[in-house]
Amino acid sequence: MTRKGGRILATTAAALLTVVAVPGAAEANSGAPYIGYGYPNSAVAVSCVQKFYNVWASNGVWITVDGKFGPMTEKAIRIVQDKINRVPGYYVGPPDGVVGRLTGTAMVLIDRDESVFPGSYRDTCRLALPTT
Repeated sequence: MTRKGGRILATTAAALLTVVAVPGAAEANSGAPYIGYGYPNSAVAVSCVQKFYNVWASNGVWITVDGKFGPMTEKAIRIVQDKINRVPGYYVGPPDGVVGRLTGTAMVLIDRDESVFPGSYRDTCRLALPTT
């Protein structure tokens, strides 16, 4: 009995931590892989980053949303990270061209507040981006 109760408690605590870490984004994914050179880079996740850049950070200089990670996407991530760092209350570290948990969480929260992703991307991207 104690062992089973311990598992329930641990599962409940983990669920609460996820909700606390990303308020309002219950469908966020703390297990999603990072996005960048040296990572698996799923086409869906890369497309989400490309779309986020185009809508939120591009200043009219768009990149192709093709789900392929390359130099343009890496540069776009650095621009997104730099812009996130300029938003009061957000800091994702020095721009490094990798969407890790901090950058992914910031993107999900910014989308929650500003509706960056079009409707069809919203749920998909919250699951594809790594979050805390």
